[in-house]
Amino acid sequence: MSGLTLIILTADSLRFHGAITMAAAHAATGGKTRIHCHAPALPLLIPPHAAPTDAIHRKNGVPTLAQIIEDALSLGVSFTYCQTGLPLNGLVASQLMADCEASGPIALFGDLDDDRLIMI
Repeated sequence: MSGLTLIILTADSLRFHGAITMAAAHAATGGKTRIHCHAPALPLLIPPHAAPTDAIHRKNGVPTLAQIIEDALSLGVSFTYCQTGLPLNGLVASQLMADCEASGPIALFGDLDDDRLIMI
């Protein structure tokens, strides 16, 4: 099975929720799955995680942003982030969720293998 790499380009929590949902579904089928947050998307990795749709998701039994992140991690989805995005966003690595690691585009593409690549 081909892997799946999703690159998140902006700090849009609704798109992030959708991307993580797709990543979790792919990982549940046994595929290698990773999400990479490009520089402008780094704020999405700062806990606590919330999205404007969390209340309606919770009311209807759909995972909130925090829950879908937890589900994705438990299914083996890996999260990486653009290390140059830290200073560009005025952040330090310790502010980001614990289960993600720094990576750059060269490392990302060097490890792409036969992954499908989707930019969101």
